[in-house]
Amino acid sequence: MKKMLAALLILLFLPVCALGDGLVAAKEDAALAQALSLNGSTQESRLDCLIRVILGEADAALITQQELIEALQGYAEGDVRTDIQAAAVLAQNDLYLVCSADTARETGISDLKSLRDYLIENEYSLMLMRCFQASNADYASLLLMEEMAFDSDIFVDEKDKTDQLASGAYVLCTDTEGALALAQDGYTVLGALTKERTAEFPDLPCAEECGLPVIPGTCFLAVMQAGADPAPYQNITIGEEDLAALHLHAPDPDFSLADTIASYVEYMTQEGLFFY
Repeated sequence: MKKMLAALLILLFLPVCALGDGLVAAKEDAALAQALSLNGSTQESRLDCLIRVILGEADAALITQQELIEALQGYAEGDVRTDIQAAAVLAQNDLYLVCSADTARETGISDLKSLRDYLIENEYSLMLMRCFQASNADYASLLLMEEMAFDSDIFVDEKDKTDQLASGAYVLCTDTEGALALAQDGYTVLGALTKERTAEFPDLPCAEECGLPVIPGTCFLAVMQAGADPAPYQNITIGEEDLAALHLHAPDPDFSLADTIASYVEYMTQEGLFFY
């Protein structure tokens, strides 16, 4: 049913997008772009959207921090540190910690509080999953390891981490969509790295309640060329119902594109994640 709805939203979005290249969005973001009610065109990937803005072929692009990471790694034209600006921060997801049902049963952990207590008593007995692919979730994992007594193990990419989650004493950091999918498959969601409990898992204490680091999830941004007039995009709002349907919410008002990019440069340089 969810796949049918996503396909329908894409079909609904395509005729609207044919009107111009104001805001370009990737096919995977068709539902979010539909909620924005803005004219634009679809691209194969978010990185393609970012590149079109840098080259001056589109007014604005709908991207996430992942495309900033890839651009910093050299997979886009120009330099995102100087060539783009954030016209609007539109939405945000959350980050969760998840483990297998076997790991939860063997350790007695069921939420973030019991995870915290377990690691105090059993330092480095659980491995936080990292990978060679830089991402917001991997950056969050690094921040968690600075605050909690996790060991770590390295995997090829996000898919490899998910595939191997049940094969050891692993804890995975993933976004809202990933946590929901894993919960449906029988994995144990421990809680969100948020200041408040989330609508998706309201019974689970959040990081703030448990004295753990609060780490923002991925933001969805409308970016433009540096120096362009952001006024047409600065008053964009997305209804709460639309956000909730996409498992997103209003973004952190303190988001800074410059600070975010600087943090990723430091993280990727420190971890040797192909920063050029």
